[in-house]
Amino acid sequence: MNFLLFIDSLGSGGAQRQCVTLAKMLKEQNHNVAVLCYSKETFFAAHLEGIGVPIHWKIENNYLKRIFRIRRFIRRGKYDAVISYMDVPNFLNCFSAVGGKSWKVITGERSAKEGIFSTKQGKIFAWFQRYTDHLVCNSHNAKNMWLKYYPQYKN
Repeated sequence: MNFLLFIDSLGSGGAQRQCVTLAKMLKEQNHNVAVLCYSKETFFAAHLEGIGVPIHWKIENNYLKRIFRIRRFIRRGKYDAVISYMDVPNFLNCFSAVGGKSWKVITGERSAKEGIFSTKQGKIFAWFQRYTDHLVCNSHNAKNMWLKYYPQYKN
């Protein structure tokens, strides 16, 4: 299978560590794996390169251009699944699926804070979650918050 793991950067954060760990595990199971980032922080880059996982950098300072550049990249990639980490990559992953898709969209909620559900950005991002095939929560607390505010995403 062909997987694209999508995260903001390869900085030294916990979500980045999870992304790199999953890339390694998928690679060890003989899947094709690539990583997509839009910010050039490279703490984990050497590790991915060392195990033969390509990194696609889509650096764009203009947010609107970034949205459509990433959407075009994902739609042309012929991936079986695109797995995203964190709010903005999750939004961009879901946005890429608007208009139909042939891949599975998997979004990962790493640390839900209840306040985000009442912000304008949080509501927009949550609305786009309707395009995900699987929303993976990192904790029972995050799952319960999603169920409280968006029970329609239960399944």
